[in-house]
Amino acid sequence: MMKRADQILIEEKLNSTKKFMLELAPFLRVSRQQFEREIWRQRVVERLTQIVVECAIDTNALLVQALNLPTPQHAKESFQILNQQGALDDVIMKRYVDKYVGLRNVIVHLYEKVEARSLYYSAHRLLKDADVYIEQIQKFLAPPPRNVGNARRSVPSRRSVPPAR
Repeated sequence: MMKRADQILIEEKLNSTKKFMLELAPFLRVSRQQFEREIWRQRVVERLTQIVVECAIDTNALLVQALNLPTPQHAKESFQILNQQGALDDVIMKRYVDKYVGLRNVIVHLYEKVEARSLYYSAHRLLKDADVYIEQIQKFLAPPPRNVGNARRSVPSRRSVPPAR
């Protein structure tokens, strides 16, 4: 059972992720050609993309710790662990592992190698995938439905009621 304090921290991190996604979206509402011409826009999208990915990595770390699971050795492993726990589906796990964590690393460490065209399309996709990521984590955190099966009322079916005369 997860502590309520852990759940609150995770929910706060998910809310921060949503906030940064809302900040990112307007900078992508231009054509790819315009995006490639505007270096300032590329830098804003780089930074916000980095933050959105890091929010997911931070969320993973909080959730792994709250579940008392072994600490991941690297960011990609945190997505794999949560996939194994049923928190993330294969598609979202693979997108973060194969695409977004690597993109974040390039933005942070090899910033001169970020290609505008690739960033444009990746950031667009990230907005959609981050929405799905948030939904999946929220669903995982949600308490299971309460079983009220024993308290069901017995309602006779129409077949068991004799016809009126």
